[in-house]
Amino acid sequence: MTRSTGNLRLLASALLASAFVLTSCDTTAPDVSASSASALAAAGERPECGPARPASALGAAAGSRLYVDFDDYSDGQRYRESDAESDFGSGLSWTRSNDWTSRGNLLEVHDGALRFRLPPGIHGNGTGGKIRVPIRPRSGYYIQYRVQFETGFDFTPPPKGSNGGKLPGMAGGDGNTGGDPGWDGKGWSARMMWRGDRTSSPNTARLYAYIYHKGQLSCTGEYVDTGFDVTAGKQYVVRIYVGMNTKANNDGRLKVWLKENDDPAGFGNSKASRGDILWMDNNHTIDEALIQVFNGGGTSKWDLSTTSFIRIDDIATCHTSAECDGLL
Repeated sequence: MTRSTGNLRLLASALLASAFVLTSCDTTAPDVSASSASALAAAGERPECGPARPASALGAAAGSRLYVDFDDYSDGQRYRESDAESDFGSGLSWTRSNDWTSRGNLLEVHDGALRFRLPPGIHGNGTGGKIRVPIRPRSGYYIQYRVQFETGFDFTPPPKGSNGGKLPGMAGGDGNTGGDPGWDGKGWSARMMWRGDRTSSPNTARLYAYIYHKGQLSCTGEYVDTGFDVTAGKQYVVRIYVGMNTKANNDGRLKVWLKENDDPAGFGNSKASRGDILWMDNNHTIDEALIQVFNGGGTSKWDLSTTSFIRIDDIATCHTSAECDGLL
């Protein structure tokens, strides 16, 4: 799809209200173990967490589904907020640190994909980029994208490297992230993470779903293991499905499919699946696509040792898996 066609679809389909404010760091909470959080929960208490993210002032989007590629950009072109608004529609939230250029442009387009720079010795804001995109509220969505950790990507775990970082996903309500648990029942999120410290090889990383929801035990998100490892230089396709819980029931769904981009066998069975999640209490909706790529975490154990790059392409939200299949 050309950029101009995508712009017309988005402009014709979206009526978006004012953007909301992000907190300055993705993880500000203290390190609370699952075991200690469980003990507190059993006693009717919650661990002390970081500051809550401000409630969203986002208006309802009245648009169709997203499909964004980056084929119409010049190779090496810097990707700015105005480009994101042209691709995804006005009303998105663009984190100011996306424009930090003291270590080089953080977002550029290379070979028709959005390329995120992750400098060494830093984590969270100032690495990669964060874009929150309003989508038409629904109780069930798929999000799909291609991802490539460029050749030479630093998967080395601590103490010489990084634990890992975040990849795109979806959210709803207050869109809880960054050490702000969804215990008030007003928001949730589901993104992917890579973890270089969860495999036996320094050249690979394990992919996890990373979720915030009302039923989480600790301040930071909950991991759902996919059992799927990635290698630098290869392109993969990520597909995530979120189905909202009904009323206040623990019946919310999460599914993740992963495959190498050129795998002729297709996705096969989901790599992660849950059907017992209490995402939120009221207004059960999915209303954001989280186009977020960065290393972190909120401490130096998430710092990379060398500049590394991740490419994201063909970002789509779908109502059915067949619809997503048609975009591959």
